Amino acid sequence: MTTAPVVYHYHGQTGELLGTGFADPDPMNPDKWLVPGLATLSEPPAPTKGCVACRIEHIRWELLDDNRGTIYSTDSGQPREHAELGPLPEGFTTQPRPTLHHTWQEGAWAFDEESARTAFISAAVLERNRLQAEATARIAPLQDAADLEDATEAERVELDAWKRYRIALNRVSLQDSYPKAIQWPSSPA
Repeated sequence: MTTAPVVYHYHGQTGELLGTGFADPDPMNPDKWLVPGLATLSEPPAPTKGCVACRIEHIRWELLDDNRGTIYSTDSGQPREHAELGPLPEGFTTQPRPTLHHTWQEGAWAFDEESARTAFISAAVLERNRLQAEATARIAPLQDAADLEDATEAERVELDAWKRYRIALNRVSLQDSYPKAIQWPSSPA
């Protein structure tokens, strides 16, 4: 009896190579072998990184790109699950967007300095406004006492300190390291 030939099983829809097995002897003709459905005696090409062997139209083997899994929009960086073999859909990559300040340029994510600067400035303005609102809330009753000439010496000193603090907050944008590294003034309280 001769050795059974190897058969290559493939997926019925994707054609993807699933594994190997052996043909069964034909009980009606001992010189022949039975090859199960969705299998072939034809050896597939050796897989390469990022590719899988697929049986195309039940006729031939081809290596197809395997980009299944999470892919990312090159417009927004948003992830999406991808379940098909073959090339990536237009406008997608397998590389995640490193930060919100990266844009897709010439086939790769590139850091967008202007976007980062705008975001740093927005964050700095929000923080400055929050601190200034806190300072203004602290100044208001002290200023009322001063306006009515009813402020104690301690209240006048505190009022002066809060006003100087509020002025220093307003000047943070003049720092050389602004907006990336801000030296925030110390609160008087």
